[in-house]
Amino acid sequence: MAVYGDNYRKAIKESFSACPKSFYGINKLACEHYLRLYGTKGLEYTALRMFNVYGPGQNIDNIRQGMASIYLYYILKKKPILVKGSLDRYRDFVYIDDVVDCWIKVIDNKKTYGKVYNLGSGRKTRVSQLLKELISSSGYNSQEYPVNVKGNTPGDIFGSFSDINLIKEDISWIPKIGLKDGIKSMIKFYKKA
Repeated sequence: MAVYGDNYRKAIKESFSACPKSFYGINKLACEHYLRLYGTKGLEYTALRMFNVYGPGQNIDNIRQGMASIYLYYILKKKPILVKGSLDRYRDFVYIDDVVDCWIKVIDNKKTYGKVYNLGSGRKTRVSQLLKELISSSGYNSQEYPVNVKGNTPGDIFGSFSDINLIKEDISWIPKIGLKDGIKSMIKFYKKA
């Protein structure tokens, strides 16, 4: 999702222009260009533009990656949650099991060769909604849990969410795990660890 930048207020289609706002996004787009170049040399590839992947197995102690895991880190440590940027920002959260399912469907699938696909849930979730789900699913009152909102992270986008119609049409993939169930599974995993 970082390849698109911050120019869209509607579901982002693969056909929309890419205009990254960060070095991270530029790097992702450069990788796609490398794939296209190698494609001219015979490499069969499929590029997946993954939106906000979350779930068990993320490095919960790395509070520099993964919005859901960052906020969950604070909750599991019983600390006030630090939010950088507006609570109205939004993202497209896709559960790791759905991501793996999609990857399996595109591996060695000739129909996908040479194409770029969005890999997301196709749903817009505001930061405030994510926090409410994480806090309440962890057993706390979402109205009372301390949340500190600070300035934006440089290069961060305000919002993005995917249009996943192309991948639905080409390989019949749809995400199966909603945010509420995904968050519950994620919390259960980390509480056992």
